Amino acid sequence: MVEEAASPTEPTERAGAGAAGPPVTLAVALPAVVLSPPVSRARLLAEVGVVLALAVLPDLARAIYDLASPGEPVDLGTPTANAFLLVRSLSVAGPLLYVVARSGIPASAVGLARSSWASVLLGGLLLWAAGHWMHVFTWKWLPGDPYARTVHIVHASGVWETLLLLAMVTANAFAEELAMRGFLIDRLVRLTGRRGVALLLSSACFASYHLYQGVHGASGAFLFGLLQGLAFLWTRRLWPLVAAHALSGAMAFL
Repeated sequence: MVEEAASPTEPTERAGAGAAGPPVTLAVALPAVVLSPPVSRARLLAEVGVVLALAVLPDLARAIYDLASPGEPVDLGTPTANAFLLVRSLSVAGPLLYVVARSGIPASAVGLARSSWASVLLGGLLLWAAGHWMHVFTWKWLPGDPYARTVHIVHASGVWETLLLLAMVTANAFAEELAMRGFLIDRLVRLTGRRGVALLLSSACFASYHLYQGVHGASGAFLFGLLQGLAFLWTRRLWPLVAAHALSGAMAFL
């Protein structure tokens, strides 16, 4: 007689023989791991070029023009300026989100993972407080700034101007954090293989187009970029950084 082959479940059934109750099968569910597809060096360089062309070079050219015009004050916070910055921020964030969607990597790679409201608010407040003290340090302890500019802040008046201001600072914070931290740091880490180099380069790019605020303003922006970049590398979350950046902008204008 030919013996019948055992079925795949037979070992489990035999293991339960003689035991009280039906056989028990244990299953362990492993978390899904999302892997980013490999990206060529040429494509990474092209994407870094896109970030620079969209988010850095236009504002850097404007900052250089302001430095070349000594004595002329910089007016910030007018409804026209706020509307321009709102459109400008959307024109940066939109294409970058499209590139992220087309690149095939998960949105979490650039920090767009879901975060709880508590972590966003608490992280944003902590980052804002640290950034505020960095700002105080640069203006109080650094030597005199020969390129210091007079910046006129026009405060919002009325409901519509306030809403426009809040929309502008939120959109600007999201666009800058997505470009300088989420997108640029991720690409530079892939290109250089060194997170420290990526952090320094992204912070230098961020500071470069703040030169219209003088050396002190650019130095403060560089330190703020280091702080935000470190927080991004540590948490891989963009939303607390956006909250801190938006709060900093709102406090300056309100």
